[in-house]
Amino acid sequence: AADNPAATNLADGSAYNKVLKLNLTGSTSGAVNVTGVRVTRSGFSLNSDFSGILVLDANGARHGNVVTIFDSGAGDTALIQFANDPIVVPAGGTTSLWVLANINASQTTNGTFAFSVINAADVMTANAAAVAGTFPIVGNTFSVIDGASFLGALDIDAGTISASARN
Repeated sequence: AADNPAATNLADGSAYNKVLKLNLTGSTSGAVNVTGVRVTRSGFSLNSDFSGILVLDANGARHGNVVTIFDSGAGDTALIQFANDPIVVPAGGTTSLWVLANINASQTTNGTFAFSVINAADVMTANAAAVAGTFPIVGNTFSVIDGASFLGALDIDAGTISASARN
């Protein structure tokens, strides 16, 4: 997508970092239900540097579970499936899909990474319908920095407050 997330520094321990945007175009013969996507990690990083990968639709709704990256034998991939909650691409229309990454706070690489969708088969659809696209779709390269001095934490304690009148 032309508005793919720009390369930047991301802190370890950060979550919901938008790292790739796909614009999916449906067939003119009918709507297409996208039921999953496989993304491939590249760069100077480890699979364990990421605590989760997830997919959001154009409205910001998550589809599928937050998954981890694994060595599939054909690369370091994350398979996000959401057959029970597909992203619907209207007939002849286009809709967006975002890939987000949660970076493990205990990662030690402080390296670089990018995510991509290698080919059309990495976008799963119901009933073997197809979505149009130019593959591979490769996101920008991000750098991971130490987030210890950048990310804050908030602890909230619950306590009972008396309803009695106070002076």
